[in-house]
Amino acid sequence: MRAVRARHAYDGGSFLAAGATVLVEGGSIVGVESYGFQVPGDCPVTGHEGTLLPGLIDAHAHLVAGSGVSALDRVAGYSAEEIEQVISRAAPDQ
Repeated sequence: MRAVRARHAYDGGSFLAAGATVLVEGGSIVGVESYGFQVPGDCPVTGHEGTLLPGLIDAHAHLVAGSGVSALDRVAGYSAEEIEQVISRAAPDQ
């Protein structure tokens, strides 16, 4: 298990005035606790200067292009097979 702690947090319904400690295990959130929550001694804690949004999923991804200059422009010229190759390489990183 690991923890991420920040003075600002939003749970989808309201801001958590005192911040939060989000507990993560195996890629899943297993708890959202108060900022001062005492984590187990073997649990690493990462401080975050921004606002935690526990449970928010970033579903916006460009699987057919990288982040390089004119990446989306090149896609128009790709064959279906080339697009499939690009997506197959990009999907595991999302």
